[in-house]
Amino acid sequence: MTVQLGAAPDDRPQAGVAALRRRLQRGQVVAQNQIIYIEHKSGHGDSGPAWITRAQLSKSGRTVYFNGRALKSLGGQGISGNYYCLETGDEFWVSGVKVR
Repeated sequence: MTVQLGAAPDDRPQAGVAALRRRLQRGQVVAQNQIIYIEHKSGHGDSGPAWITRAQLSKSGRTVYFNGRALKSLGGQGISGNYYCLETGDEFWVSGVKVR
């Protein structure tokens, strides 16, 4: 999916982002390759490193594969994040990209 500045009102990428966010929250099937926002929360609070990147999602949408890491959904049980790294246990915030 290519987002173009000044796109016609009919080509609303924000509708796709909102749908991705809803589907991620519900744990429903999403497309394999999505542009998402990822922020490292463990040990950083709100000032951790963040990325807007293309990441692979599992068929269920509960696991995000990013930068050599597998991030698994916390299912609402996280302190500051909604996903955690399977290897290190670090928390991450994963969401759709906000388009204005």
